[in-house]
Amino acid sequence: MAPTAWPDLSDLSTAGTAEARAALFRLHVELFVGAPARDGETLASFEAIALGYLPRVDDETRVAVAGQLASCPDTPASVLAFLVARSRETRRIVAAGAPALPREAVDHLLADPESQVALARRPDLDPGAVARLIALYDPAVDAALAGNPALDPLDAAFATLLQRARGDAALARALLARSDLTIMDEAALYLAAGPERQAGIRERVAATALYQRSLPFRASAAARLRLLDAAGRGDVAALEAELAAGLGLPAEPAWRSLQAGRHELIALALRALGLDEEDAVRILLTIHPVIAHSGERVFALVRSMRALARPIALALLEAVLDAPARQDRAGRHEPLSAPSAARPPQRQAAPASVPERDRQAG
Repeated sequence: MAPTAWPDLSDLSTAGTAEARAALFRLHVELFVGAPARDGETLASFEAIALGYLPRVDDETRVAVAGQLASCPDTPASVLAFLVARSRETRRIVAAGAPALPREAVDHLLADPESQVALARRPDLDPGAVARLIALYDPAVDAALAGNPALDPLDAAFATLLQRARGDAALARALLARSDLTIMDEAALYLAAGPERQAGIRERVAATALYQRSLPFRASAAARLRLLDAAGRGDVAALEAELAAGLGLPAEPAWRSLQAGRHELIALALRALGLDEEDAVRILLTIHPVIAHSGERVFALVRSMRALARPIALALLEAVLDAPARQDRAGRHEPLSAPSAARPPQRQAAPASVPERDRQAG
């Protein structure tokens, strides 16, 4: 579209009624957006026209043209920046529809709580914008970033989301919906996965070469008595400390095992330590009413233990707690979350049956 195709313009100060200005501006927008081509002179002319009209038309007109201008890849950055700064409605429209955002627009969106989620969903976020969104520590923004396929799982921002998701089931579920997670990522989110997804995670962990090994330790008779005593007294902190010591975990991992969705941590630890089922059931039935008062919950935890080989239970526990066991405690074990650990392929063949692996694991 050549500049001569534009209608003759009256001086804006004498452009007539508000309705006339709005109608003329809408015409300009339609001509610009519908043009088959836009050269540099056309872009400069439209930029001057738009910045002249936008402050003088009413909100309804600005909202009406915002969608057209946001979706047009040639709309000047200054025009998008004006729309973003003008009102929350035009800001929302531009955030959702613009193929690319100028820096000024990003700054406005970051400053507006109602627009931050829309910004977090955009596929063109640069690392600086992602870092500023992460720094907000807003659950809704985190969930939007978690579902954004443009966020690379190898980025530091993703690692931050993964760490937060260890204590946030909703964020964990948002991350689990992605299709690009590694086995390490999935293992860290194990507690938030449904039964079928958990079974798949267990199989993938078991299929990795790192975990085709036995654990050269079990809970001693003395440790077994201490665990039963702590459970009988309802001393959850003492039980968790004893489990951590027995498994060679750091002194104070963030168990939070009584919180909803985290009871399975105790079952994982008991299985990794090699306690027999009778002792494990006694512990689960006495440790705390939030677990013991639900027979269905206790039986579900027992079923979880039965489905796990000891090495897999320890690997999952390490990943969820982000607390690798000492290698002197677990033999040649390299924790799932170790920086040097190999990142296995996304899909692997199913391993041998769990009971057979467990017999091999001792």
